[in-house]
Amino acid sequence: MPTWKKKEEEGASRFAHLCEACDGRQRPALKRDGWELLREGEPAACSECALNCRLTAQGLWGADEQTRLAVCRECPDLAACALKGRYYC
Repeated sequence: MPTWKKKEEEGASRFAHLCEACDGRQRPALKRDGWELLREGEPAACSECALNCRLTAQGLWGADEQTRLAVCRECPDLAACALKGRYYC
């Protein structure tokens, strides 16, 4: 899951973590807009796709593994999810 960075005029930096599907779709636009690719293949939640993730929406990433995996088993997008309830840092 690629990580992108953009430095704003005020000096602040913005980051975007994208899954492979979103990266493939948005990569040309990010490059045109001045975003810099920092890392390929990082196991981070996609900034867009994570909005649909119950673990993210309900703040459950810090919950125990049994709780996280139970929530993920109910997810219709589990097969396509690279994390599958596991947190990597």
